[in-house]
Amino acid sequence: MTLTRREFVGGLASACLLCGCRSGGSPLPATPPAADPPPAEPPATPDPAPSPSAWTIDIPDGCHALDGQAKISLEGAGDILVWRDRAGYHAIEATCTHRGGEVFYDPEARLIWCSSHGSKFFFDGSVACGPATEPLAAFRVTESGGRLEVTRTSR
Repeated sequence: MTLTRREFVGGLASACLLCGCRSGGSPLPATPPAADPPPAEPPATPDPAPSPSAWTIDIPDGCHALDGQAKISLEGAGDILVWRDRAGYHAIEATCTHRGGEVFYDPEARLIWCSSHGSKFFFDGSVACGPATEPLAAFRVTESGGRLEVTRTSR
């Protein structure tokens, strides 16, 4: 099919009107598309509750007698070893930093020792002899009215 010049120009004019062209050949300003809503912010997550650094506990069974010891679990601190000597009550992290063995209070040596590989620790958690190289978390313990106030002092 062959178009005449008149048909061609008429069709072009119609197309321009439909597309919004102006006489200068520039397109009419288009209506900006509706803006997308801003991306939703992720829901605010509350800050995690800080781990406690102090606890009040009953004196554990096994710790009433001199040189007695017991393992207990504190929320936010994990398992701790509590013992009593002539100076009072003490507490330390109950898991060796070397390979996760259990630690115990040795009243004769006045040290904390790991039954798995023989590491020894002082009451402040520092390493007395390896193979452990990292200290244990230590806690300050005070007795008040038949209960113990346990406060994290390191780590």
